[in-house]
Amino acid sequence: GFSCWSCPMDDCCCGCGPSTLSCLGACPPCLGYLRHLFKTRVEKYIQALTAKTKPKKVLVCMIYYLDENLVPSWAGPALSALGYNSNPSKLQSIIRKGYLEATSQINVPGVDIVPVPLYHVLDGKNSDDYVARVEPSPSGGQKIAEFLLDTIEKSNMNILHSSAPLMYTMIDR
Repeated sequence: GFSCWSCPMDDCCCGCGPSTLSCLGACPPCLGYLRHLFKTRVEKYIQALTAKTKPKKVLVCMIYYLDENLVPSWAGPALSALGYNSNPSKLQSIIRKGYLEATSQINVPGVDIVPVPLYHVLDGKNSDDYVARVEPSPSGGQKIAEFLLDTIEKSNMNILHSSAPLMYTMIDR
């Protein structure tokens, strides 16, 4: 995908302002909004958080895949409307695209940004990792925590820029 035009400014209209206009020149449609939401707005948020004190590193997480299994959930109607119940790969590809086109492109001067694709940990296949299909369960939360600790401990962070699932071994902590 590409975008020939994307508004570089933030909006204050709950998604109804410049970020929505970013969709006009994006291919596929709304990729501009996705970039605006997951790059521009997150970048500005990190800049605001680090304005007074610059940390050595900031880990920026992209969302995980939701539970693919049709277990009862308050989120069921929304997931159905998004087509997740019938074809989860569509939303998953949008999440991956958002990571590759936005989250992994975040740059804050003076701060080492480490993009973290949480969908490598919670891949939607194991219902035991979720509560109500959309929230991490205690075991899912533990997997995320271990992944973040492992990410912090790794000396070479370049492997996180891949869109392919990571193969890693967690050390007992």
